[in-house]
Amino acid sequence: MGYFEERLFSQFDGQCPVPYKRYIDDIVGAAVGPRIDLQNFINFVSNFYPFLKFTHVISTSSVNFWTSNSISGCKISSSIYFKPTDSHNYLLYSSVKSSTVLHQFHTLFPVVTR
Repeated sequence: MGYFEERLFSQFDGQCPVPYKRYIDDIVGAAVGPRIDLQNFINFVSNFYPFLKFTHVISTSSVNFWTSNSISGCKISSSIYFKPTDSHNYLLYSSVKSSTVLHQFHTLFPVVTR
């Protein structure tokens, strides 16, 4: 993603969101200026590499990045944010525990084949 961003920002000649922050494949940014400038940036990013799919949300009152934070009047509220594609599937503790123990055993006592 870093390589993609370097190329993207070097070729885009319009107004970029500032700040623009990324963690792995999640990006959050803010824009000051006309909404059309932000839309132009989103369109450029979406068409820059057609094989990458980007989704976006434009909001004047909330930010969903790890947490969902919103402002209403003088009140700020926050909650855990789950992406719409999150299936809430987790590994069972017993599965993780047994595989971790097995991995440690094989690390300490590698199997020698003849």
